[in-house]
Amino acid sequence: MRKLGLFFVGLATMALAAPRQEGMMPPPKELAALNYMLGSFTGKMDFYMGGPNPTKSKGSVRTAKTMGGMWVEGHHTYDMGGMKMDGRQLLSYDPAKKQYVGYWFDQAAPGAMELSGNIAGGKLVLISKPTPVPGMQGDQVFRATYSKKGAKSYDFRLEMKSGDKWDPMIVGVYTKK
Repeated sequence: MRKLGLFFVGLATMALAAPRQEGMMPPPKELAALNYMLGSFTGKMDFYMGGPNPTKSKGSVRTAKTMGGMWVEGHHTYDMGGMKMDGRQLLSYDPAKKQYVGYWFDQAAPGAMELSGNIAGGKLVLISKPTPVPGMQGDQVFRATYSKKGAKSYDFRLEMKSGDKWDPMIVGVYTKK
């Protein structure tokens, strides 16, 4: 058993020390614009569930670069009106499309929400592809906006398209621990 463990440690060391293989692209330099999201944060959020009065909530997110620095991965936990939620988010930059791409996963649905967009006015703004939402008729389109607020915090806003306007779903502030 000890030999097997040493084998895996040696294999991992070689993989980490190996130069980037030919044909593999380096992490996009555009991801540096998202460095303000890296770390452990706590958040205060307002959830708008079909009415003007939001439900107050708290949550946390741990975000780090992953997969060789190609992606920014966030692990989200929060309470949504008494329901404990877990979510995973992956963000990267696609140089061929010249835009940021993102994927959101949680226990509300079996698939991922796919988003894309860019930085405008200092804010990362991502729009989803039409996405099925359990309990809602038809596919829905969402807009996620991330705004750096200072050295240790950022705002997050999730909105759902309703005709020609965007209705708030989640509005929150995350502060670094």
